[in-house]
Amino acid sequence: MLDSPSRYKDKRTVFTLSIFIAIGLAILWATYTTWRSHQSYLSSEISEMSNTSRLLSEKVQRVIFSADIQVSAILDKIDSFDFQTSEELSLYYSNPEIYDLMDELILRTTDIDALSIVDGKGLMYNIRNTTSKPIDVSHREHFKGLRDHPDQSLFITKKFVSVLTGQDIIVFARQLKRFEEKYQGLVSAVVSTSRFTKAFTQALPDSDSQIYLMDLRGNVLAAAQNTTSPSTDDPAFHQKVLSIAHSGTPGTFEFRNSANQDSLRQIAIHTVSGYPLVLAIERSHKNIDRPWLELSTLIVSFTLFIVTLGLLAIWFFNKQYRTEKMLVDTADQLTKALETAKNATEAKSRFLANMSHEIRTPLNAVLGMANIGIRDSSDARGKETFAHVLDSGQHLLGIINDVLELSKIEAGKLTTETRPFQLISTVENTVNMMLERALAKDLKLSVDLPGYLPGWVLGDSRRLQQILLNLLSNAIKFTEKGEVIVSVSRENDLTFIKVTDSGIGLSEEQIPRLFTPFEQADTSTTRKFGGTGLGLTISHNLAQLMGGNLHVKSQVKKGSVFTLSLPLKETTAPDMKDLDTPGISDPQLAGLRVLAAEDVEINRLILEDMLQQEGATVVFAEDGQQAIDCLKEIGADNIDVILMDIQMPVMDGYEATRRIIQIAPKLPIIGVTAHALLEERNKCLTAGMVDRVTKPIDAASLIEVIRKQVEDSVVISESN
Repeated sequence: MLDSPSRYKDKRTVFTLSIFIAIGLAILWATYTTWRSHQSYLSSEISEMSNTSRLLSEKVQRVIFSADIQVSAILDKIDSFDFQTSEELSLYYSNPEIYDLMDELILRTTDIDALSIVDGKGLMYNIRNTTSKPIDVSHREHFKGLRDHPDQSLFITKKFVSVLTGQDIIVFARQLKRFEEKYQGLVSAVVSTSRFTKAFTQALPDSDSQIYLMDLRGNVLAAAQNTTSPSTDDPAFHQKVLSIAHSGTPGTFEFRNSANQDSLRQIAIHTVSGYPLVLAIERSHKNIDRPWLELSTLIVSFTLFIVTLGLLAIWFFNKQYRTEKMLVDTADQLTKALETAKNATEAKSRFLANMSHEIRTPLNAVLGMANIGIRDSSDARGKETFAHVLDSGQHLLGIINDVLELSKIEAGKLTTETRPFQLISTVENTVNMMLERALAKDLKLSVDLPGYLPGWVLGDSRRLQQILLNLLSNAIKFTEKGEVIVSVSRENDLTFIKVTDSGIGLSEEQIPRLFTPFEQADTSTTRKFGGTGLGLTISHNLAQLMGGNLHVKSQVKKGSVFTLSLPLKETTAPDMKDLDTPGISDPQLAGLRVLAAEDVEINRLILEDMLQQEGATVVFAEDGQQAIDCLKEIGADNIDVILMDIQMPVMDGYEATRRIIQIAPKLPIIGVTAHALLEERNKCLTAGMVDRVTKPIDAASLIEVIRKQVEDSVVISESN
């Protein structure tokens, strides 16, 4: 049973504290609710302003559109004639036919007051059936605006007073282009602003509000009241309005005029669809807020206080207790789950390490004896038998290595290296390693290496070879006849290696499972071809670890294409030291004196055979203490290198290494262990060993490590 936190030990204190918290929360909540109601009312008023501005802008749009139709009708009439010169066009302007058309168009609508045509020189031919002398309007705003801006087809003037009627009017004009799209004048319609102001005035919500029509230059064309709003003279206001107008989306905003900081006003803007005009409604916040009473704050606050006081106090106390109890319980569960996961991970690592050791130790004997049997058998049948044993043992070793490799990848402990290597040589050597297996199945194995490939690149050649070997192994395994092709291409620093086969192929359902651990495309694959299903998973993870990827395309019974992409930067060849390379048949460790600590007799037999075949002499100890005693007896100067097993009775390899270093600090000690995990190598290095060789022992690897670590190799140099 979980105890309450210390600050809630006294239940009366908890309850009293809950009551005070409840009162404060109730007041805050009521205040917030009242504020929200005010915001809701304000939002409603703004929405109504937006709707009104939309409706009025649509009315303005209908009037302007009506004028636009009449102007367009005249332009269409003029376009119907094939005038050859500007003079012919100007003569047509005084033709009674065009005047009759204007009269007819004006009679069709009540939205415009007049129509006129202006030629390219600025002479206006008046409307209606009259032949009065043309009027020069070349100085007028709309004539100059369209003439000076040939790409502007429409122009709406500022509001001005008509000399004929004395009323405020605006002129709607469209450009007339003929003869290679040159400016030939304009056609205009006159619209009285009274058509707008009447509708604006009727829509006014109160006397302190204003509705007006503006162009995108900031000019007020029509307003509901004779007095204009002070906002229209403020540049900041114009900038806001024009910003909304150019966006083409209706909007609202608050505005405080710089000349009257106490007057906060709400503005609703709506563009006139299709024309460079905006309609604005402006209201004072004082008038918007007037219906909302301040008394509602007290009423709501008092009501909420009474209703929520008791319930909130109890709710808060219980919820607080339950919440803290839940948090403590959750924290305990998480701690236990974390500990369980940690223990499971450690148990898995221990299991893998122990299983690897227990399998590798006898496997070392199996592979070693198989190699000896192949070498020493005098008849072909015996060699063949030992070869089968060797193949089976190496297959088992491959499975163990795959499991450990996958474990390292999942634990994030697998690393890659970046160093110069020869791309072409690496690919060719890898393919050559698989050539015998391909020929055994009568398959053609070829390599396509274009001439533009760089000589040296930066990357991990060992991991690249591991992936390529896996892909080639699968391609040969699943191809009964035909060929396997390895092709290399390059784009910038990205290298693509494709392995194409004509094998059994994969279906679309099988491909997604291809890179899943312990999965194979078909359950019958393991029975027919063998394998653990780990190779492609490891290859895929290795490719990603090196910054690349592995993709596959395949069709059933037509084959597969595996594409490995890796970022391999081109580089220069590294400085190479001239090293004496022993001949193939020459003993590589001739004259070398080795002290080997190994507690298993058969492993001593195999190790002795390996070393003696390469010309070395070896002295054995069966545990760490014997190794120390033997070294003291023989003398450190008479030993060139020590091979130290790790798990031995009496004294293990770690302790023996630490003591030998005290006796002979310059004598190289190489660990020999069936533990293959990276942690084990680190333990060997920490104990003072210079390197580690894993069981089953590979003779070539052992020789390479010994030659590398024995720095003072006078005997080897003289012998070779």
